[in-house]
Amino acid sequence: MNPMLESLLAHETPPRLRAAHAPSIDLLDEPTAVARVTGSSMNLTALLARRKGSVEVVAEFSPKVRLDLPVESLDEAITTALRSWHAGRGLRHWVALRALIAREDGAAQASSGRGPHRPSDLVMWKVDDHLEAAGYAARSRRDPKVREAAIREVEALTTLELSVFDGEGNLVFRGAPVKALFKALGDSAGRWMVEQMVLQPHAALRAVGMRRAG
Repeated sequence: MNPMLESLLAHETPPRLRAAHAPSIDLLDEPTAVARVTGSSMNLTALLARRKGSVEVVAEFSPKVRLDLPVESLDEAITTALRSWHAGRGLRHWVALRALIAREDGAAQASSGRGPHRPSDLVMWKVDDHLEAAGYAARSRRDPKVREAAIREVEALTTLELSVFDGEGNLVFRGAPVKALFKALGDSAGRWMVEQMVLQPHAALRAVGMRRAG
């Protein structure tokens, strides 16, 4: 496991690691208005599979996108929204982010030797790994402008929020597909920028990746 992630899980303060200002949007607090849905992939997948209702995807950088249920998966809802925003500008980075999450799960499964298993729900994201997964050439991956643009895109993706409504328009779930818990800054060609992030993907995203890997 990455040493920085190990220190985080051991409740130590990793060097040069700063808390991210990510809103807490797991569940709404009104018990009468929102069903007590856990973070499990099965529950959210079941909600998205309903024949009546809608799912809404919003982000800080774009207007809301609303889709009628049923929706095949959380991943499908997000990719549909990204395609409608800025001609799919963030789609390449979302696909790369999903690939890194799936790779992390695959590595954890292989090391356990006992089928699907994860020591943690956290993923250490690195800009170099992300750019490689996104298909950038080695020379481009060293370009500070390319790195900064990719970092901005991934940070924007961590502001995504998904809401599910039932057939009567009642909100039954609200949550973040991927949360940024911590960010580590690094010096890149004289510029201080985010080089690493500790991410917490929703269980529904991880379940999709594990099914594809199997």
